[in-house]
Amino acid sequence: MRNFKDRDFLLVHPDVSFRKPEHYVVARSPDSEFVAKLLRRVAGAFVLEPETEGYLPIPIDDPDWRIVGPVVGHRRESRITTKLGGMRVRSYFEIGDNLGLTPDHYA
Repeated sequence: MRNFKDRDFLLVHPDVSFRKPEHYVVARSPDSEFVAKLLRRVAGAFVLEPETEGYLPIPIDDPDWRIVGPVVGHRRESRITTKLGGMRVRSYFEIGDNLGLTPDHYA
């Protein structure tokens, strides 16, 4: 399971038709909230798998949910802030880039 935290940056390739199981996608909920979920195939149907136990998978054929696209990068801001020429500079580190997706996934 991926460890997404509040204030992480997720890079998303906009592709509403993306359907590759076992990849994380960003989806838009009925109340217009954006969430990152694992896309799985269960009994021949695609579902958005919650990371929190106690919640049921969400079928992606539910008309209230929309896939925005696959997560292709994950960045987290470090707590280290440095001064560079009088400016405060925040640094970011990569948690995972590309997450196993390559351009041929989009072909």
